[in-house]
Amino acid sequence: MPLVEIEIIGEMTVPEPGLPSILADELGLLFGSAPGGTWVRLRKLPKSPTTRKMGLFTLSGPTRFS
Repeated sequence: MPLVEIEIIGEMTVPEPGLPSILADELGLLFGSAPGGTWVRLRKLPKSPTTRKMGLFTLSGPTRFS
């Protein structure tokens, strides 16, 4: 069962209430998991100078896939 953690750095408006569910459904299609088999966790991190040092990047920064 895939668990996808999404960390949003800096300012964020309140997300749509069903956003994690929508993301989980779409990512489930990508991973080929059964309905309800992919979980998504959204978390907000404050923007700080140490954010880059932790290996996290903003949307304008490098993207890494593993």
